Amino acid sequence: MTEPNKNPNLGVSNLDIIYAIENISLSSNTATSDGQTASTFTAIAQTGFNGTTIDRVRIPNVYRYIEFLTLANNGATTIWTPTSGKRIRLMGLHFTASAASRVHIKDGAGGSIIATLRLSAAGTYFLDLDNGRLSGSANNVLEIQNVTGSAVDVWVTAFGTEE
Repeated sequence: MTEPNKNPNLGVSNLDIIYAIENISLSSNTATSDGQTASTFTAIAQTGFNGTTIDRVRIPNVYRYIEFLTLANNGATTIWTPTSGKRIRLMGLHFTASAASRVHIKDGAGGSIIATLRLSAAGTYFLDLDNGRLSGSANNVLEIQNVTGSAVDVWVTAFGTEE
């Protein structure tokens, strides 16, 4: 038989647990930075484990929409320019094209390829990057490049955050 209010698995009372939780002292950067250790207690922000550390879970708050843009073969255009000094965290993208197409989504003008999207005729593609991919450096634009072999009309919605 166990004592009242005593958890037999933990060997402490429920009141002891409540007292311990109420008296945890949180560092001031617990909910405002990534890379916390697994032992960090984050009471304010929802978090996710990235395989090494615990990062904040983000919610997109920036949406960029481009309607009916004609991209020439090997033509590229900027679909998102961040606020000066900020980095783009691309969390997702919705892409529609007028014909079968293949495009690169790039980090920076002429920069590294984040994703290659291939569509059948008049197809639609949704790219979900969960907690996002942070651009390589501040002020990098998000660019779309047509590598289809012919011109194509596109509609793009990109979303994420700026950090």
